[in-house]
Amino acid sequence: MFMVAGLLCWFSTCYPRCTAGRPSQVNADFIRRDSLKYHNYERYPFETGVWPFRYYQRGKWHGPYRLPLTFDRYLGKVAGQGTDDVGHFIFDGIFSSENLRLALTQSYVAGTGDPKENLGHTSTIQLTWNSNNNQFEGRWYVRTHKYSGDGSFELKLEASSVPLLNENNECWQ
Repeated sequence: MFMVAGLLCWFSTCYPRCTAGRPSQVNADFIRRDSLKYHNYERYPFETGVWPFRYYQRGKWHGPYRLPLTFDRYLGKVAGQGTDDVGHFIFDGIFSSENLRLALTQSYVAGTGDPKENLGHTSTIQLTWNSNNNQFEGRWYVRTHKYSGDGSFELKLEASSVPLLNENNECWQ
């Protein structure tokens, strides 16, 4: 009986601390999960362009911050870089056109922005397309030696930057 009580006590106190700031799945597994609830085939959401984002932390929304993202439809990869209230960062990620999911790694460049917040750390962001709101929605996760946490994250296309083609199907410069 004491063994069971001890295990329950450990699980309720230690387990949350051990898993804080970590997603329940790695990004590759996350994008493979089906998300039929939000499917809308009227619009392909993975467009290269400017994507404002905001995130919720410590009781308030931060942003929006403008983020240029480039989607590679053939490789299922996305990349971009920008600056928020923490500092300058680089985004690198993967996506699933089939499941309308996007998984990003946000790597902060040490020595930029807020020296108290920017530890040169990495955040994991896992998002699902919500066709009702025309945006990606999900959660961010971070775990450093000073802070562990997670919160809501929203990413919405502001302006698409589809290359313009001339009559010879060449990109205009």
